[in-house]
Amino acid sequence: MADSIRNRLAELERLLPEKRKEKLSRKTPSRRDLESTLDGRFVSTPSPFFFRTYKESFFASGSERDKSEHHAAAAGPLLLFPDQRLHTRLDEILFIDTETTGLAGGTGTYAFLIGVGYFTGSEFHVEQLFMRDYNDEPGQLAFLAERLKKFPAICTYNGKAFDVPLLRNRLIFNRIDSDIEERPHFDLLFPARRLWKSITGDCRLSHLESEILQQGRGEDIPGHLIPHMYFNYLTSGDPRPLRPVFRHNQFDIVTLAKLFLRICAIIAGDDVDFVVDRRGLARLYGRSGKVGEAISAYEALLKEPIPPGNWFQGAMELATMYKKQGEWPLALTLWERCKEAPLPLALGALQEQAKHFEHREKDLDRASRICDNALSRLSVAQLREPTPRDSEDLPRSPVGDWLSDWQHRQSRIQRKIRRAQSIR
Repeated sequence: MADSIRNRLAELERLLPEKRKEKLSRKTPSRRDLESTLDGRFVSTPSPFFFRTYKESFFASGSERDKSEHHAAAAGPLLLFPDQRLHTRLDEILFIDTETTGLAGGTGTYAFLIGVGYFTGSEFHVEQLFMRDYNDEPGQLAFLAERLKKFPAICTYNGKAFDVPLLRNRLIFNRIDSDIEERPHFDLLFPARRLWKSITGDCRLSHLESEILQQGRGEDIPGHLIPHMYFNYLTSGDPRPLRPVFRHNQFDIVTLAKLFLRICAIIAGDDVDFVVDRRGLARLYGRSGKVGEAISAYEALLKEPIPPGNWFQGAMELATMYKKQGEWPLALTLWERCKEAPLPLALGALQEQAKHFEHREKDLDRASRICDNALSRLSVAQLREPTPRDSEDLPRSPVGDWLSDWQHRQSRIQRKIRRAQSIR
């Protein structure tokens, strides 16, 4: 039986192309080859792994460092929503970026290179933990778990969706305790989208590095090729093609830290001339409960030469802020201007006006006139809708529902008017 299986396997191997046969054999490079080629060393643990370090000076002076520390303390809680309990210090944050065997995540994906960075004084240190082979993973992850214990917070770019769940799975698989998911987490993808998506159209970290931080990497390897390069290394045993992978990861970690400092400076109000989406900045303030800062950002937005659609959206959001602050005249002024916006934005302005005059000022006649305005615009919109024959493949229009809601509101107001007249 065993001989029969061996014969069949031998026959299958003869049918394989030569290149596929080469890939069946895996070669592990020597320690000397890795240390000389990638400029690193091995960490002596029960499960040794390859370790590479790099450091860069971030601050020209102590005062510049103190200013960045102040920015982080002021802006950090806003970036941690809904978790605002941490008083942020730069030396309490561990910056993390991974290079993996696949981009889809999942239990079969490994983080073969884990880059971590942290501040000490005016210097920023980068450590790269490399999995020479799958057997190196326990030592690599054990070292990461020890590093995490020294830092209360972590910072990533899209780490909430990718890096952290992946590392959590690998830590659990290797039976290593870690609270990586529970600790305060600055994921810069979300504030970066608010501040620059409408400006750059692309929020990849490397794109923000060139467009926002005005720094270039030169020749860089595309991220989607990195898993393939690692698999080639596993089969060939040649670490030289991995040099650009290490360089790519190092750039990502350094850029992550620089982007964190820039975002903190903008939120703290010390980089007011820097190009950002003012509406995104205002929403960032508003989501974190900083109403005064949000109002200032919205007011600055409405003074800029922006497209009418963006102006109306910003004006409606600012009016909501005024409403929360009890600044009714200011809110009413903006709602009045937003009545001229296209549907459905204009309906929001009309609704706020109708609610204000019906419930707050008890001016039922004016509230009724506002309802008439809304119903008139909706009737016109309904006439312009496609005929049933033309709309078989189109999604159902909400105009009918809006019309029904406004008719209900108008009926309620009219009942109130008749009741008030009968009392007189």
